[in-house]
Amino acid sequence: MNAVLNRKLKTRRREANWNDCLPTSRSLPPPPPEEDPGTPPPPKSFSPSEFHLPETNLFKSIRAQLAALERPPFFKSELEPILGVLIGLVLGAFLGLVVALGVNKAISAGLGENRWLLPVFIAPLFEEMIKAICMLALAFALPRVFPNRRYGVLMGGVTGLGFGIFATIVGLMAGEFQGFNAFARLVATPITQPLFSAFMGIGIFVFVNRRSTDSSGSSIILGLPAFFALIAIISHALANTIDFVAPGGIGAFIAAVTVCPFFVFLLRDFLGGRLNFFHFLEPVHEPLELPPPSDVPPP
Repeated sequence: MNAVLNRKLKTRRREANWNDCLPTSRSLPPPPPEEDPGTPPPPKSFSPSEFHLPETNLFKSIRAQLAALERPPFFKSELEPILGVLIGLVLGAFLGLVVALGVNKAISAGLGENRWLLPVFIAPLFEEMIKAICMLALAFALPRVFPNRRYGVLMGGVTGLGFGIFATIVGLMAGEFQGFNAFARLVATPITQPLFSAFMGIGIFVFVNRRSTDSSGSSIILGLPAFFALIAIISHALANTIDFVAPGGIGAFIAAVTVCPFFVFLLRDFLGGRLNFFHFLEPVHEPLELPPPSDVPPP
C-alpha cells in the first residue's frame, strides 16, 4: 500500500514540475494583427532628392485625359520593352541617315536665297513627321510598349536620339560642321532631338490607345495627338531658328540653355508634375475628372 502511494506522489510531483516549465498564457506574445485583403497598399514614398523643383499641375485637364488612357504595363517578357527601345533607335537612325544624306540637301538646293526656310519651317515639320512614322511602325509591331505616357516619352526619346546622332555624324563626315560647331552639335544633339520627339511619343501613345477603342479616324488623330505633335514641331522650330540666327555652334548652345529648359518644364508637368529619374517608368496617379453629382434622385 505504501509503495502504491509513493508511486502516485512521485507521479504528481513530476507533473507539477512539468507544468511549471510550460509557458503561461500571459507570457505568450499577442497574435499578429490580421491584414484586411481589401485595403490597398500604401503609396510608395520617394526621396525628395529624386525630384526637381516643386510639383506642378498646370495642365490638369490634359493630364486627366492621359491618365484615363493609361493601362498597367503587360509584356510577354522582360525583353519586350528593351526590344522596343532598340527598334526605335535603329529606325530613327536609319531614317535620320536618309534624311541627312538626301532629302535636306535636295530641298536646300531648290530654295536658293530662301534657304532659311529649311531650318526654320521645313526641317522641323518634316523631321518630326519622320520620327512619328518611326514610332507608328514601332507601335504597330509592338503595341504593348506604349502602355502609358512615360513609355511614350521613352520610345520617342530613343527614336529622336538615333535620328539626331546619325544626322550629326553625316554632317561631320561631309564637313558641314567643323571646329566649335562640331563640338556644339555633339553636345546639344543628344539633348534637343530626344526632347522634341518625346512630345511626339506622348501623341503616339494617345493614338495607339484611342485606336483600340474608337473607330473614327478623326477622333483618333485630332485632339491630343495633334496637340503634342504641334508642341514637338514648335520646340524644334524655335531651337533651329536660334541656331540659324547665331551660326557657328553658338546658337545650338543658346537653344540648349533657353529653349530646352522651358520645354522640359512642360514635359515634366505632362508627366505628372515631377521628374523621377530613379522610377521614371512608374505611372503617376492622376485624379480623374468626374462629372458633378446630379441633384435629381435616381428612380
